[in-house]
Formats: sequence, structure tokens, C-alpha cells
Amino acid sequence: MHSLSQTWVDDAFKTQFRVSVFYRGVKVSENLVDNEAGFRLVYSPEMRMGEVDRESGMTLMTLPTPPVTFDSVQNRLTQQVLDSLGAGVDVGVSGPVVYSHRHGNARAFWSRCKFDRGREPQQVAKMAPQALFRFQDFVGGIQEFIAGGKCPSCCLYICLGEEWPDRKPWEKKLVMVEVVFTSLEFLRMMAEDGGASSLQSVELQMSLTEMMEVG
Repeated sequence: MHSLSQTWVDDAFKTQFRVSVFYRGVKVSENLVDNEAGFRLVYSPEMRMGEVDRESGMTLMTLPTPPVTFDSVQNRLTQQVLDSLGAGVDVGVSGPVVYSHRHGNARAFWSRCKFDRGREPQQVAKMAPQALFRFQDFVGGIQEFIAGGKCPSCCLYICLGEEWPDRKPWEKKLVMVEVVFTSLEFLRMMAEDGGASSLQSVELQMSLTEMMEVG
């Protein structure tokens, strides 16, 4: 169970990562990464799930081999994407910033909305780590939600090997990864389920204001 004090420690955003992998819309794995540094998506069937990369300190999340229940064409194409991952794709946290970095040859595209239809595909950068969003932006979104706006997303979606979003629904993509930032999910659940009186409490408002002012 999270608390506000666990979400923001020493001027830095702290979270776990709930990582779900989908092959053509079918969930093939779900894991909770308890590593403040983040994780790296790789494909290495011989690797034990949850090993930590010594250099980066990131948890290595190996994607599963396509199930034999899938058709042969889907298996072949999915396997091609997995084999091209190489050194993988990072998702990490640095201070108040969530970032990603692609190391292998497989292209990767990201969004904060699973059903994104409103913009051009955004590719994960390969040359250097790329900031995806700031924790303060999310907190600002929560404050706007309290005032009657739209609740911000606490998730990140990564499509491997194919451009996305495009005309195809995400369920048709070969490899999709959903990342839920559990600390952000905790704040969103407070906003959605706590009711107006608790959301407008002095303690919560002061905590959100402090988070906005740091970084």
C-alpha cells in the first residue's frame, strides 16, 4: 500500500512498475518491478526474470517467447520483433522525470493513452535517454481533476517493432507493453474514489502543492 510520503522522498519521485506484455492484444505476462531505478525490456529466454543489470542498476525484464497457441505467421513476426530488441528498451525514473531509452534495433513508439488517436507516433529515442513526462505534470493534472478537469493517465504504453498509434487498434499490434506507475495510480485512485471532501482536505492539497514546487 502506498502513501503520499512514499511517493515523494528526498525531492525524488518513487514508484514501483506494474508491467504487462500483450501479443496481438493477448496478455502473456504481468510482473511487478520493485526497483526505483526502473527496468529494461529485453528478450533473453535463458535469463532469470528479475535479474539486475550491474552497470545501470535496472531490473531486466525478459519478454516471453510467443505461445504455441498463436498462429505460425503471428509467431514468426513476433519472434522477429523480439530478436531485434538487442540490448533492449529502458523505462526509468531520474529525480522527477520518467524517461525511456532504446538500445537495440527494434523501433519503439510510446504514448500515455492506450487508445491514442490524436497525434503522430512518437518514437523512443536511441541516441540518448528521452524524458517522457515529469511527475509534477501528473500532480498538476490531479489538481485540475479535483477542480473538475480530466484525470491524468498513470500509465505508459510502448509498441515494439511497429509505428503506433496509427489506423490499427492497439490489440492488432504484435508487441505492446503497458507500464503502470503504482505511485501515480495511488494518487489517481485517491482522486477518483476519495470523494470531494477527502480530495479537498488541507493535508492532501498541501502535499500536492509541495510536490509541484520541487524539481
